[in-house]
Amino acid sequence: MVNPVEAKVIIEISRKYVSLFRCDGTGAILDYDHFAFPVRLDRQDAVSEAVDIFARLYDHVNTVLNGDSARGTGPDAKTD
Repeated sequence: MVNPVEAKVIIEISRKYVSLFRCDGTGAILDYDHFAFPVRLDRQDAVSEAVDIFARLYDHVNTVLNGDSARGTGPDAKTD
């Protein structure tokens, strides 16, 4: 394997819970927690939560790795 995985973060969304898992590179669980929704969601709302969580995580990682250019303010930011 060219780029071995050193760690994993797994997020599971069900109609009742959001579960977070921190794992080592082999998938062994090192830490976890479960968060209950105040009410049971329908399927579409659970999927929507997954989309929202992914978008926030994507934005965070993009900002951390790409800095100001990810926000459109750095020296490499595109201008029209």
